[in-house]
Amino acid sequence: MQTVKFEGWERDTNVAEHAWTNFFMAGDGPENDYDMVVIGEPDQEAPASCEVIGFRDGDQVVIHKSIEDDFETACATAEVQARRAAIRIVK
Repeated sequence: MQTVKFEGWERDTNVAEHAWTNFFMAGDGPENDYDMVVIGEPDQEAPASCEVIGFRDGDQVVIHKSIEDDFETACATAEVQARRAAIRIVK
């Protein structure tokens, strides 16, 4: 069984001024890698958006997108949704 791995959240101003990125690797190859993006700031009582991006059939797609009450909730939601996206039926 493959071990899953989360890297830490890092500010990424190449994406947006208030963007934080992270990734989730659920196996080998790009079909098992998920990028997570949260737009917001820690310790701010303001909504934050989150997205999970992955590959399906060779195309990059947004797997989840939402607006959460705060930064911490947005990060947690992105991590949960990335894990959910990695669940696939075994053929």
